Amino acid sequence: MNPLLVSRIIAMWIICVGSGLLLATSHHRIGPNPHFVILGMTIDTLQKYLLLCMYVILNIIMRNMNFNIISPWLIQNVQNTTPIIMPVPHVYQIAICFTLYGWIDSIIYINVLLSQYDIILLEIVTDVIINAYITRTYLINKDKG
Repeated sequence: MNPLLVSRIIAMWIICVGSGLLLATSHHRIGPNPHFVILGMTIDTLQKYLLLCMYVILNIIMRNMNFNIISPWLIQNVQNTTPIIMPVPHVYQIAICFTLYGWIDSIIYINVLLSQYDIILLEIVTDVIINAYITRTYLINKDKG
């Protein structure tokens, strides 16, 4: 199936689901407030809120590096029949780090996403920017190579 067609079908699905999410009222709060709780921590001051925003941005960078750099490397170099030019312990270190980050990130990510719309928007916007940057970097390097 054509990836462009599939991405457009997924985009329509996102619009349908996203419009339904706007009806939820408990997530309409923005900024620090006494009802903003993530993993038992109340985000009720500007300092805590800004720290959370910094964490979200840095974690998105880490998540994108994990899934857009490490994951393809594992697929192309470990799961492929081509021999790997790297000591085996290093390959295990990369694979284990990939897996552990995925699990830890998932636990925190779910809690962050279920907190408030402003944090969801921060996640989405930052993720799109970082993903576009990584894609652009790959395309530029592909043209050079």
